[in-house]
Amino acid sequence: MSQVKYPEPQFVTLANGLKVGLWPLPHLHSVGVGLYCRMGSRYESTEVSGISHFLEHVLFRGNAKYETSYAMNRDFESWGGSINGFTTREYTYFYGRVHPTFTNEAIGFMADLGRQPSFAGVELEREIILEERLEDVDEDGLDLDIDDISWRSYWGEHPLAQKIIGTPQALRAITEDQIREHFKRFFCGPNLAICVTGRFDPDEIMPVLEEAFGSYPAGDLVLPEVAPRPFKPHQQPCFVTHEDTQIGLQLSFPGPGPKDPGYPSFLLLERILDDGMSSRLWRRIVEEMGLCYDLWAQLDVNHDFCMLEIGAQVASEKTVQLVETLYEELMLLRDQGPTEEELSLARRRLRFGREYALDQSETMNEYLGVAMLYDNYVPIEERIEQLEAVTSADIQAFMGQLLHKESQLFAAIGSLTKGLKKRLKDAMQLP
Repeated sequence: MSQVKYPEPQFVTLANGLKVGLWPLPHLHSVGVGLYCRMGSRYESTEVSGISHFLEHVLFRGNAKYETSYAMNRDFESWGGSINGFTTREYTYFYGRVHPTFTNEAIGFMADLGRQPSFAGVELEREIILEERLEDVDEDGLDLDIDDISWRSYWGEHPLAQKIIGTPQALRAITEDQIREHFKRFFCGPNLAICVTGRFDPDEIMPVLEEAFGSYPAGDLVLPEVAPRPFKPHQQPCFVTHEDTQIGLQLSFPGPGPKDPGYPSFLLLERILDDGMSSRLWRRIVEEMGLCYDLWAQLDVNHDFCMLEIGAQVASEKTVQLVETLYEELMLLRDQGPTEEELSLARRRLRFGREYALDQSETMNEYLGVAMLYDNYVPIEERIEQLEAVTSADIQAFMGQLLHKESQLFAAIGSLTKGLKKRLKDAMQLP
């Protein structure tokens, strides 16, 4: 076990329901400030698909304190950092790192960001987002992002199926009034969390936080539409034909979320499959067989479920063999469990990753903010103890629950002939 002393955050909830997380890390020489909102594509209807990401852009156009985006960036950069935002399916966050002497200013900046926005530049941002969306499509508008293809195929009409950036039809139709209403609905106390990490004194900045965010409206907590159970893909398999030199593919397996007792097994499984060149999939598929070079296994974490996604970019003639090998490795893990060496390495790297994060205010900030939004924070020491307690037999049992042909999804995009599609369907069978 590590001898590192893991500091723990302090939590406060303001009278308006807004959550405050303070994580003093005095060994750092910076302060990270993040504003997190329960707002993302999972909360949207088809008619306004992409409105959360749209609003994120608009909030950087100015507010009652800052007339322009230039003025916002000029001030924040003068404090030693830069400001950025990001929208996901379940949350939107705004983050910046500054020199400790400007902690109060950064807190005030975040409060101003979500208070009295000017809603300037809506039409300009609309054009920017439509241009940004072109990165994921071809000249005919066909979506080429395998992750978006997989989620749309899995969830069908559920909001989880929607592309975070939205559809061209919705983006062109969203009005300023709709953006204002979206802002009013989500930017209120119960849907927000402000996190401060790094080198600061909690006693000194708590009054600053209360003054800056205490005036936010109380409002109502917004809940997303529940992910349907049992897990079952809307379309299986999903094949998208597109002329390309490689086939993009992704296997998806839904499972328990961060609050479930099986979550530590999920974390370890992700590391066992793909965590460097010595991990199982890379060693077998890339190093030993030379089937591809672009290969990944990742855990997409949502508050109520996780999705294990295994994907690759592969030459057409090697696609079937790669898929067969992926299933062989998954079956081996299900039937035999990981070796003690694999499990020990996965535990160690997860623990080291938590320790490395103590040197990064941004990583600690996001870890804290997202957990606060959905009430699933677990102390680092407790999580490490959970990981240490997981056995090879636990991983084996977990995979027995995870790998079901009824809940899995196989998606592929590329030069998919009729014959190749049939061979892939035969290769993806789970016994």
